[in-house]
Amino acid sequence: FDPDIISIVLSFSFVTSIDVYASQKGNTAGNLANGGDAVTSGGWNYYVENYSIKKSKPDGSNSQTILDNHGSVASVWGLNIIGDWLYYVKGNSLYKIKTNGTNKKRISKDYIDPYGTVTVYNNWIFYNSYTMNKIKTDGSGRKKLLKNNIDVADFSVSGTWLYYIDYDKGLYKIKHNGKSKKELKKAVNYNPVKYQMDGFIIQLQAATSIE
Repeated sequence: FDPDIISIVLSFSFVTSIDVYASQKGNTAGNLANGGDAVTSGGWNYYVENYSIKKSKPDGSNSQTILDNHGSVASVWGLNIIGDWLYYVKGNSLYKIKTNGTNKKRISKDYIDPYGTVTVYNNWIFYNSYTMNKIKTDGSGRKKLLKNNIDVADFSVSGTWLYYIDYDKGLYKIKHNGKSKKELKKAVNYNPVKYQMDGFIIQLQAATSIE
């Protein structure tokens, strides 16, 4: 067991203490590890409710609907905010919409893994679609970062590195351009491993599955 890895099981779905306004990262690793159903930016809480996206002040006042479900029951998750754009997944597709509810756009036709992760970092979106991919926030520059046969369980972005779990092999890191892949921890069984990354590895679930 590595002393730098602290096992913490997160049960929350909403963290309001970290505001991502003017940040280069669209949401906290903790929120994204729990599905990205909420994000705080510019003094507003954005959250998923009844398959819609809403926002309100931290005290719950001034509630507004950003994206109405119009009767749809397609899941909505993976909320990220950079500037005045809100990025999200709906019905396994990647979209963006202005934080005032205008200019909804589909970014990619890729199938987004409902058990994966979506992270916006600077002008790039990193996401699971059969393997780990990235695409620019304007929908251009799509690139596959790993081979199709690599089953990515979860990942997070920290600085110039992507940290990810390969179900079959363990914990790895790789540069944003898909190069300099490095193994950090080996898997010793097939238990899924989840983690949270914000500069340091601070969460593992099923920690006994690595050595």
